Amino acid sequence: MDFQDPQKNQCGRLYNLHMNKETYRRTAGALLGAAAGLVFTGISQVLPHVYLPGVPLYQPPFGVAGNILLGLLLGAAMGLICCWTDDSFIGVLLSGALGAAVVIGVTCSSERMRFVKSGATVIGAIFLMLPFTAAACILTVLLRVAVNHLVSLRKGHSWSIERWWLTVLVVIAAGLAGYWQVIPEDGRTVMVRTQSMLQQGLAAAGGEELPAPLAAARVADFVGNAGPGYTLAWENKGITRYAIPRPAGPEYLISVAVIRFENGWNVVCLYPNTQAEPRCQSFEDLP
Repeated sequence: MDFQDPQKNQCGRLYNLHMNKETYRRTAGALLGAAAGLVFTGISQVLPHVYLPGVPLYQPPFGVAGNILLGLLLGAAMGLICCWTDDSFIGVLLSGALGAAVVIGVTCSSERMRFVKSGATVIGAIFLMLPFTAAACILTVLLRVAVNHLVSLRKGHSWSIERWWLTVLVVIAAGLAGYWQVIPEDGRTVMVRTQSMLQQGLAAAGGEELPAPLAAARVADFVGNAGPGYTLAWENKGITRYAIPRPAGPEYLISVAVIRFENGWNVVCLYPNTQAEPRCQSFEDLP
């Protein structure tokens, strides 16, 4: 005969139900975050190679495979944190802050925001955290809404459209965000032109055989300094730091191709537009 207090048994059942709900929410958050991170980095890292076959792309900090793994792990961590607490707002905010911190760290390590490494590091990081966190929260809000929806229907039919449509929407949104990071068509044109110019330059036996941009006065002995191993990157933001003279023309058309040789030497070529001849300059250290 069971002499346990019925009220205690009821509390126990409610406690187990609560724990099951928490476990389900956290597991769903981690898995959905991992899926979103995998799709985001998979598209942003692999698609450039599809568009630019044979072009050695600069993909910091860990290369294609490492970046995809980082995206998967970061997505899982963000999803878990986002869905850890009952309070959706706190989870979304903490998850967005984590994503922003990692993005800022990766961006700084790829030498795109050296000003953050200056004496105003703390102030610069704080100012960067706010907009980056807000941007990350757009996806984490959607993720938390989708997981909350899954939790509310966790005892329903496993493969019903009603249950999974928000989950699919999160993955699609991550894919679109990843596609937005891919080099645009104008950038791909610049990269192809730079690759062709480099191949001609590396095959040259002397300065007289070099393409004109690589034989310019601002490029220090291309034949002597260039090596066979290199990577290419395209940039159209913050390019004034290279201090390459610009011709008159629309600012939005100007971009640069950054060539990083494995021996540490660098060449930056500024394109006034996709058709004009570039203006190149060499750097021992990139600014």
